[in-house]
Amino acid sequence: MVTNPYCSHCSNIHALLKDWIERNPNLQLRIVFAALNHEQDPRMPVARHLMMLNNITDKQVVENALNAWYLQDNKNYKEWAKSYPTIFNDNASEQISKQYEWCQMAEIKATSTILVDGHRLPDNYQLQDIRYLLTE
Repeated sequence: MVTNPYCSHCSNIHALLKDWIERNPNLQLRIVFAALNHEQDPRMPVARHLMMLNNITDKQVVENALNAWYLQDNKNYKEWAKSYPTIFNDNASEQISKQYEWCQMAEIKATSTILVDGHRLPDNYQLQDIRYLLTE
């Protein structure tokens, strides 16, 4: 899933994918943030924060933080971040740059963009349609 942390459609897709993963532990989700690596991009602090949380051993923390972020009606980074403290380093900034470069190379034009096994979901499919193709 290529996502923008402030995209309301991405929040809806996140909830759907979360439900699928809970029902089928064989599914995996990789999230790529479409964010520029500079402070003027409001997406960057959220993406950087989640990437730093992903580096800790307890993956439940990043899962909880991700869910809490997307479940917010009014996205408030400062309030959300208080519940999920982390220490920042340059590695997260580098990851954001690499993800943005990949988005450019892959010609990602909008979020959320869904890829299944590395292939972009065709325009004539809705994500909800894939549920019927998944084995549980």
